[in-house]
Amino acid sequence: MGRKYLAVKDRALGTCCFKFVLILTRARENHEYALKIRISTALPLNLALHFYPESMAIVTLTTDFGDRGFDLPKLKGALLSAASTVQLVDLTHQVGNYDIVQAAFLFRNAWQNFPKGTIHLISVNDYPADTPRFLAAAHRGHYFIAPDNGLFSLIFPEDAPNQYHIVQYEAKELIALDRIYARAVGHLAQGRPIIELGEATPEVMQRITLQPVISPSQIRGSVIFIDGFDNAITNINQPLFEQ
Repeated sequence: MGRKYLAVKDRALGTCCFKFVLILTRARENHEYALKIRISTALPLNLALHFYPESMAIVTLTTDFGDRGFDLPKLKGALLSAASTVQLVDLTHQVGNYDIVQAAFLFRNAWQNFPKGTIHLISVNDYPADTPRFLAAAHRGHYFIAPDNGLFSLIFPEDAPNQYHIVQYEAKELIALDRIYARAVGHLAQGRPIIELGEATPEVMQRITLQPVISPSQIRGSVIFIDGFDNAITNINQPLFEQ
């Protein structure tokens, strides 16, 4: 349950009136219900209005930052400065350096368990070009923010978003990438339209992962991930194996 207050001060009388907005959010079958109760009367025109929004968005983080150094806490600090009430959830920060294939694999197997409205930030191999692009997309009730380096094509080999929005930034901000991401996350966490982040584009960089080699007597695949229990996961899926 969250609350929003609209404080209204009458400058002439020096008194304050309040509009009280109660927002009741109930999750059931991935739907949200909002009940708003407003208590107010007609107010004079000479008023100064102050609105204090509150957001409880979930933001997942997938990076190759590891658990050493200052990159991760710096990013989290920037995100909380842009949207102080979001819930930050660490998917993983143990992706191999610049390994977008591994990042896509780990993320692809986790994001769908989060509730609709979740904002997913993936920061892996952020500088694939001298002038990188950062994209935001809305898809199946979720929001996704990531560099345009092939990640989206690996995460969504099928059923991809219809369009992406190019996150605008100034060249000097590339030195402090956390500002670019924080601004985009803060924008979405406040419930503002994704189209305001930047120009729409249907095109993203494409990457193709290694595919199994099939012969009449064998299937030759590759190990794409080894989990914490030393289970080796290959790129040979069950339907292919049973063919």
